[in-house]
Amino acid sequence: MKLKFLPLLAAIICILAACGPIPIDPLPATVALAIPTPTPTPLAYEQCGWQWATQPLPQLSDALQTALRENGLPEASAYAEAYGENCIDGTGKVNRFAALQTDFHVTLDAQNLNDAQELGKLLEQALAVLARFPPDQTPGPQPGYIGITYTNGSEAFRLWFNQTRLNELRVKGLSGADLFNVLKPLNIIY
Repeated sequence: MKLKFLPLLAAIICILAACGPIPIDPLPATVALAIPTPTPTPLAYEQCGWQWATQPLPQLSDALQTALRENGLPEASAYAEAYGENCIDGTGKVNRFAALQTDFHVTLDAQNLNDAQELGKLLEQALAVLARFPPDQTPGPQPGYIGITYTNGSEAFRLWFNQTRLNELRVKGLSGADLFNVLKPLNIIY
């Protein structure tokens, strides 16, 4: 059976040989593709000497002061400031300020600096106001610090704590005098 196809195969080979080779256009060695590639924009690097600094936030301070007054703390005083770094160029000039966080400072009048119940109640009132100014709506990418200064005449007592720590204590259910007593070891008396 294999022999029947042999003459047919020989005939096809003869026909192809008589026709000669079939011309084929060669492909170019390289092909230029017209694909646009974006040219990266060089980043301008600014030489800086970084120095820790604060900047006042007068509009935020005014809003904070108004909110304290509206929340039943008319005698309170407060201000907000951005904490971060100044970019200082080679000539010593400050080119810009990079805010890291916003810190709040609140001063409250107290009848008795030894009464945790009273100080805890004042703390709650102040924190209710500060909650209106969350870290994602104030300068800087991270939560800042809160300073609460209690005064009575010439005496003063100060709490200074990070908003992240405050949130951790709140999650544990602490408020009022209990919250004050946990924050109290961080105090500065002057």
